[in-house]
Amino acid sequence: MRLRRALRGLLVLCLIGLGVFALTQAAEVVATEIALDRHRLGASMEEPVDAAIVLGASFDPDGRIAWNSRRRVQAAVRLLKAGKADVLILSGNGPRQWFGTVAEMMRDHALELGVPPEKLIVEPDATTTVQNLIFSFRIADRNGYERLALVSDAFHLTRSWALAAWMGRPDVELVSVDHRRWTWRPEDAFLNMREALAWWFNLGKVVAWEALSAVGYEDDELEGMIR
Repeated sequence: MRLRRALRGLLVLCLIGLGVFALTQAAEVVATEIALDRHRLGASMEEPVDAAIVLGASFDPDGRIAWNSRRRVQAAVRLLKAGKADVLILSGNGPRQWFGTVAEMMRDHALELGVPPEKLIVEPDATTTVQNLIFSFRIADRNGYERLALVSDAFHLTRSWALAAWMGRPDVELVSVDHRRWTWRPEDAFLNMREALAWWFNLGKVVAWEALSAVGYEDDELEGMIR
């Protein structure tokens, strides 16, 4: 009897978890569509920014940056050439391979697209979105860049903005790459599922950071513990 009750309770918890995850996925689809409508190629930017932070994604096994990293660079380069950004901060590790980091490969791609090297700053250490923002904001502060933009895929922008707001940068501009609408194709479904999980994973990071900070841990200690 007790075992049956425990199994029933476990089943209820699993169903609740699946329901919450399904709602998160639905919310992510809506957020992606809104980001694409409002921020496609910097459409919502009213003034140029001092620096556009390009959030690196990944690379292919052959040593080339993956399609999502390439199109983020391409969107950022369009901003630069249109006079909407003064410099690009290219952020991402991925982890480091023999052919370099994601940030270094993004720099190479930007150079191929005709961007002068002095307009590119490489941040090669970040392995998560949290680190992308922490390390890139630090570079921006060091160089006196006040107006900033985040460049990424539409599905990634809302979570990136939420993390930036938590870090005290709610006024950061958002720039979505120019791509097709969300569909039920396997690749879109996978990205949606991954991003929905990332929301909860990042919420756990924020809660852990705030809890440890409240008991006396310094930010530099937390950066090594929570990535």
